[in-house]
Amino acid sequence: MDNFIFSIKEIFDDCLKHHKVDGYFIGPYQRGYKWKSSSIYDHIPVLLTDLYEAYLKSEHSKSNNEYFIQYITVKKRLNEDKRSYSFELIDGQQRLTTLTLLYSVLEHFFKAENLAKRGNKFLLSYSRYDEPIFDEVLSLLCLEDVDSISIHQQDKYYMFEAAKCIRNFFNILKGNEAKQLDSFLEYLAHNVKIILNKEDEFTSSEEVFSSLNANKVPLTNSYLIKGLLLTKASRTLTEGHRTKHFKEIMDERSIMGRTWDEMNSWFSQPEVALFFFGSEQDGMENMLRLIEFEKHKVSSVIIDTFRKLYKDGTKYETTYKLFNEFHDHILTPEDSLLCLERVKHTYKRLRNWYDDVYIHNYLGYYYQITSDNGLVSTKKLLNKDNCDLILYLKEKLRNAIPNSEDGFKELKYNNKKDKEIKRVLLALSVFPEEIETKNQFVRFNFYAYSKENWTLEHIFPQNPNLKEYNIKDDKDWIVSRLSELLKKLSSIEDKVKKESIENTIAKIYLNDKIAVNEINDVVDDIEENNLGNMALLSGGVNSALSNGFFNTKRRILLSKLNQGYFVPRHTIDIFSKMLPLPKEMVNEVAFDLTLTMWSDNDIKAHCKFIIHRVLEIQKKLSI
Repeated sequence: MDNFIFSIKEIFDDCLKHHKVDGYFIGPYQRGYKWKSSSIYDHIPVLLTDLYEAYLKSEHSKSNNEYFIQYITVKKRLNEDKRSYSFELIDGQQRLTTLTLLYSVLEHFFKAENLAKRGNKFLLSYSRYDEPIFDEVLSLLCLEDVDSISIHQQDKYYMFEAAKCIRNFFNILKGNEAKQLDSFLEYLAHNVKIILNKEDEFTSSEEVFSSLNANKVPLTNSYLIKGLLLTKASRTLTEGHRTKHFKEIMDERSIMGRTWDEMNSWFSQPEVALFFFGSEQDGMENMLRLIEFEKHKVSSVIIDTFRKLYKDGTKYETTYKLFNEFHDHILTPEDSLLCLERVKHTYKRLRNWYDDVYIHNYLGYYYQITSDNGLVSTKKLLNKDNCDLILYLKEKLRNAIPNSEDGFKELKYNNKKDKEIKRVLLALSVFPEEIETKNQFVRFNFYAYSKENWTLEHIFPQNPNLKEYNIKDDKDWIVSRLSELLKKLSSIEDKVKKESIENTIAKIYLNDKIAVNEINDVVDDIEENNLGNMALLSGGVNSALSNGFFNTKRRILLSKLNQGYFVPRHTIDIFSKMLPLPKEMVNEVAFDLTLTMWSDNDIKAHCKFIIHRVLEIQKKLSI
């Protein structure tokens, strides 16, 4: 494939003469013309405003004043007369058709030279039309009462709308800045460039067309922004203020493209995207939402007036709103380079935070407790260096958990305190070690924590469910509790109740079914809503636990852990009973020695442990 760069004037003149062809031909396999003109963010209005902004910038800047409108791909073909040749337009139909419409409107309504014609012959022809469609479109445009809705052919409808849009733009230009018309047309003819890809004559046009279209990347905001930035940034002048050659441009685009793909690959990881932006999808796009622009823009009455005509079309504007914001601010190669540097700087900063375990844990905890969504939170933090960031996050953590024993008095399970209890328990897992020493930090898996929906749950169940848990796991504990009740009953006054309990104990040993009301007395004196009876459990794990008693939950939870499920450290320590009480509390309260039971005494000991550990964290946060 040969590569050439031509101005618009050259693409319709010297290029054709050089290759000894009569013009451009659009084959029957091509899709119809479909560039839109309804919204200021549609193809035709965007192209017109881009061209005019590039022209204005070239008038007031020493930077590169070329504007590229990408590629067209062609193949030389023998015409039907068997004597002459033409270029079959394989890719670039929309661009070359739009340029032909533009110069046809300029000729018809503004008496300008039509670069897209040679004599009376258009240099672009469609195989599916015997007569030039451009003349028909111009004739329709001259009829003031024509309703475009009545035009049923796709090509003709979109060409009519495009021609009307072009005429509107140049009417505004001529009405406000008539002196600029000639110089703007000069700029269009000589400074707007097209890259021509010439395929081998023996290559199948249909195969090339299918290959080009099959490999096209979906038009997402991030893909469009990548194209915008790389295209413009690679066209800055050299140090000697020399315009770059085509190969230099393509080499620079390739280098910048590899850097962009590295960033895109990292932000596309679900765990990274969810961590920073609260969503597994569109990581690169969300990162680009963090970029802020300089508040400068080419001021133009022409563009402002033109935009007012095409301010509707909200669907397209919403779909590509982010790209449109970049497009409105990235006007020059220098703008693009500056923006690319900001994108790379943002990537490096976020990656540094993510890879540093110390910062990662603080930051992940902050995302879990803040009321803002991930994108808003990240944007707030982005301008902080690592030192300021740590100080800020420590302050947020200090405010999220109690800082004195009095602060724990109200922390009982209810609708008002659930979030505060969850923050406390999460802090115990995220910061289990000495908090001031980086090397002791274990990276907390915030991705699994969020994905598996870890929530606040009771260790001893609020509503024991005897239908779905295995009674043998907890029968020793239930029997011991029932036996304690028997000792308290008077043989005379509580004879009936005593017989009922004895009967229940016998049924338990025989593994018979037990009704819930038969063990109500076992759970009545347990403080289910005490802080010491709370733990973090995932939705899936909690569902499997089925409101069972402690040993049932312990067995299932440890099984899940062995299967590779993520379990926060504090939750593991609870169900393994590996929570070390400080020496000064050992004589005051202690955990029961048995691993299969969770008693009221365990709840009190756990509550003491939580208070002590949280206050230790608070001390370290103040250092």
